[in-house]
Amino acid sequence: MFLLTVKEDISNRINNEILEVERNNAICLKEYKDNQCDPETRIPVLENFCNDKEKCFLRNSQLEIGKTRTTITILIEIINEIFERLSWFSFFGMTLMYFCLMATFKMIIHLGKTSK
Repeated sequence: MFLLTVKEDISNRINNEILEVERNNAICLKEYKDNQCDPETRIPVLENFCNDKEKCFLRNSQLEIGKTRTTITILIEIINEIFERLSWFSFFGMTLMYFCLMATFKMIIHLGKTSK
């Protein structure tokens, strides 16, 4: 259940980022058309502006989004959220309990070996 939720969060975040890039592409295309940036009607003063807008609206939203980066970001956010909810006292208590369990298991193994 937890993994399905994480997978769904990752898919939603990636889709939102793709929509954001596509929204920016649409804005660039509108500005390109509004400023008459077509190469045949382009004013030389607007050359750099028009070239930038053309590059902007031709971007591929699927390639712009780093899916690995987005996935890692979400996983880090989940881990941070878990640790933020834990107080330092809880964290140290769990660490102490872990070491106590490891020591107990070592003693049991050691007693098992010496009793033979």
